[in-house]
Amino acid sequence: MRIAVRTRALILALLALAWAPDGDAASAAVDLTASYEGQVTVAHSQETADVAGALQAFGSTVTGTLALGAMSMSASTIYTMQGRVRRRRVRLVGASTDGTRLVWLGKVTADGLRGRALLARPGMKVRGRMRLTRRTTDSSGGGGPPACDNSYFTDEVMPKVLVPVCQACHSATGQAAMTTFRVTPGDPLATQASVALHINVANPDASRILRKPLNLIPHGGGQRLVAGSPEEQILRHWVDLVVQGVCGGPPGGGPGSGSPEQQLYADNCASCHGDDARGLQGRPDIRCAVKIHDPVRLGKGTGPDAMPKFDNLTDADITTLAGYLAGLCDASGRTGVDLYTSNCSTCHGADARGVGDNPNVRCSSDVNDAVRSGKGSDMPAYSSAELSNADVASIEAYLAGLCTASGIDRPADLYESNCGSCHGADARGVQGRPDVRCAVKIHDPVRLGQGTGPDAMPAFANLSDADIATLAGYLTGLCDASGRTGVDLYKSNCGACHAADGRGANGDPNVRCAVDIADAVRRGRNAGAMPAFTAIELSNADVTGVQTYLDGLCAASGPDRPADLYVSNCASCHGPTGGGGRDSSGVHGPEIQCQSAGDMSDAIRSGPDEMPSYPRFSAADITAVTDYLHGYCVGGGGGGD
Repeated sequence: MRIAVRTRALILALLALAWAPDGDAASAAVDLTASYEGQVTVAHSQETADVAGALQAFGSTVTGTLALGAMSMSASTIYTMQGRVRRRRVRLVGASTDGTRLVWLGKVTADGLRGRALLARPGMKVRGRMRLTRRTTDSSGGGGPPACDNSYFTDEVMPKVLVPVCQACHSATGQAAMTTFRVTPGDPLATQASVALHINVANPDASRILRKPLNLIPHGGGQRLVAGSPEEQILRHWVDLVVQGVCGGPPGGGPGSGSPEQQLYADNCASCHGDDARGLQGRPDIRCAVKIHDPVRLGKGTGPDAMPKFDNLTDADITTLAGYLAGLCDASGRTGVDLYTSNCSTCHGADARGVGDNPNVRCSSDVNDAVRSGKGSDMPAYSSAELSNADVASIEAYLAGLCTASGIDRPADLYESNCGSCHGADARGVQGRPDVRCAVKIHDPVRLGQGTGPDAMPAFANLSDADIATLAGYLTGLCDASGRTGVDLYKSNCGACHAADGRGANGDPNVRCAVDIADAVRRGRNAGAMPAFTAIELSNADVTGVQTYLDGLCAASGPDRPADLYVSNCASCHGPTGGGGRDSSGVHGPEIQCQSAGDMSDAIRSGPDEMPSYPRFSAADITAVTDYLHGYCVGGGGGGD
């Protein structure tokens, strides 16, 4: 309670002093008009926060704003200050929008102000010391880089950023009039010179003109720009132009001193992409870029390195830029590496292994189809006027060299470049495409293609037999790594025809409850429609694994199990309802709809004539099949339906 009374008394005393007449002392007052930066230090915890602001003196009266960075007891906030200076003593009192009061008793020093500070609001009183240093320009050396005459500043930076965002405070009559940054709408050159004082040539990202409006350092106006916004991108691009020295063309030659095309490129592109268009500080190489209209017109990317849109450039200007880049590309030999880097690497990476979700193309065997047709909405098609057949061949040759250099990673690169986009990085299939993780017969589908319609697998004519063998070995490694399970073996080798649930797809047979798949696996079926698998391709253990997986599906069939048992083991010869039939090998199966349970059991156990025996059928299975068929016997009720 005593502390609160003392604090209130101190505030009242300071207010009284702040507005007390100074008499002749005013004439001896120090002019405090300037912008400042410094720190406040809390007495009991030694916690610090950055401070920045500006003060303006009219005789002995002082007004201004101070922005304090965040501390444990308060968020960053802005204080509107007022008070008086008497000789070398200053007394200021201010308040923030959240009701916190700042009282400061300061002393004028050679380079600024220092003194005691008090922050107070209901339930909080914090004492400390605050030091402010008078500042003039950014710490870039030499008073900042020179301004230069450039249409981008006049047409983009002034009307889209500085005037709407900054002018209200940073003008001759604004609250921040005393700072070294001032926006003069009618004088772009004066405004450029003012901005230049706040650009850090040695470290552009640390420039105050970028960090202050983002509130990355305390700013009396608070946060005025959003990182990655069009306004922030425009301002950042201007900083880059000034730092690179290309905003109006450096004296003594170089960009901007030659042809109009070169001048246009230097003014709008060189600060990010370099004089030679090969990119600066991680920005893209565009020397051989052939599709520049949309990025220039609409911008591209997000974040601090995003490319802003250039509304100041006409379509004719963009065509001129494209022609200038084509000249640079031709001058460097229009090589595969340049063509790839300028048109493909942003998505596929410098090493061609993909950026983000974009595919690995390092060992791609058919670049031409992708280039000419495009891939979905992400990759555009390129006409022969943009990339000639010779250009595409050069890119293919460049990628072939990268693929050869892959060494031990070549199997993975071959798979990811040619198969991964449909079958996934883990080979388990993407968007309904087949799981091929344990596929053992890939030669014919790869060489000839497979299926019809939009999801058909194309033929890969440019992959050699050795490449296909390498892919098969890579898949074997994936399969072994996942335990070579029955479910993986079934999905990769059987699922495409017999479906994930084992009940068949597109007229292929139901095998969900097949009790003896070994004969079909080893001998094949339907005159080769189902190929035979050798013991090298699928070992006996592999076949047993698949059989065990199907047994599990069958057990889970529930009330459909009798139908699944019959269809999986008997229907190919006896017909879908037991009315008799003939399988693909010509084996005749008699009508068995009304056969007795005893006769059915004898036939299943002994396998008469050309019918195999089924020792794995249990008595319950035989009863279930008999009852199912009796549903189709004359007078029955429709079988398993």
